[in-house]
Amino acid sequence: MELYNIFISGNLISFIGSIFIGILTTWAARTFAWKIDFLDKPKANVPQHTMSIAYLGGLGIFFGLLISNLVFMAQVSIMFLLFAGVFMILGLVDDKAQLRPMHKFLIQVLVALGAAKFCASYDFLGIEIVDLLLSAFWYLVLLNAFNLTDVCDGLLGGISTVAFLFAVIAFPDSAAMWLVVSGSIIGFLFFNSPPASIFMGDAGSHLLGFIAGYMTMSDSPVINSDYSFYILACLCAVPISEITFLVIVRYKKGLAWWLSSRDHFALRLQRHGFSKWKTDFIAYALSIISAIPMLISIFNSDLSLTNMILSIAILTVVFLIFWWYLFRIEKLDDLGDSKNS
Repeated sequence: MELYNIFISGNLISFIGSIFIGILTTWAARTFAWKIDFLDKPKANVPQHTMSIAYLGGLGIFFGLLISNLVFMAQVSIMFLLFAGVFMILGLVDDKAQLRPMHKFLIQVLVALGAAKFCASYDFLGIEIVDLLLSAFWYLVLLNAFNLTDVCDGLLGGISTVAFLFAVIAFPDSAAMWLVVSGSIIGFLFFNSPPASIFMGDAGSHLLGFIAGYMTMSDSPVINSDYSFYILACLCAVPISEITFLVIVRYKKGLAWWLSSRDHFALRLQRHGFSKWKTDFIAYALSIISAIPMLISIFNSDLSLTNMILSIAILTVVFLIFWWYLFRIEKLDDLGDSKNS
């Protein structure tokens, strides 16, 4: 009944409207990218990237959100929009200028500290300065996790949409905001789904990473406040799993985790014969599964610490099984290559 009430209160119109606005702003961003030659051009180290694709998808999502908020009065806070814009611009600059990793990281740290101070943070330990630093660190984790996950058409936009649509349930009082956010990303996906004609770039991954950080550190009226951060963080389980997997794999190989490589789960699946669409659907399914701890918490208002840990542990096992599968198919591919050589 609560979910029904969320949609009959005029939010369905704003959701559908934001999709159409997202389509228009992404189309405009794609057109502008071609006019100014802001393109991701073919690279020798990426065999599947054989033609130029427009960047500025992140710009399209941001303006879709901004315009939808104004049109449908979704009451998105000024500070949220301000930092969303700052993170998007940081990614945009990196898309164009290819900032050095350390320079980019230092700027991320400064902006993340600002977001933790003025936008959203979480009471981890009850010590203000420590909570501020931990909140900024969490923003940094999600910024880079979302950035690393964006390696396949429709992938990051799709899993972000799933997470933010579940945020509609977690934050019924601000349902309009999360529907507008989701709608703007869906509008982008009309052009980014396989085969993509526009990429979100770092501008988009930074924007979505910030929104995810804001979501996980906000107070949900329907989730036990003692566990809300940990339960909402599960909605970002796919990007978190990706960055954790890559750090481990690349450490074992003696490589820096932030450098490009073939180790991403999406690329491993595609090398084993999965299409981009099948890869996306696997990621979407994992994102839906990742909402189980949140749903359990909502339907069980007396959720105990033991039950919360158990639900997150089960979700962790699901991703460990997925990791095992990724390692297994990689070994099979290596065996096949050695036999053919």
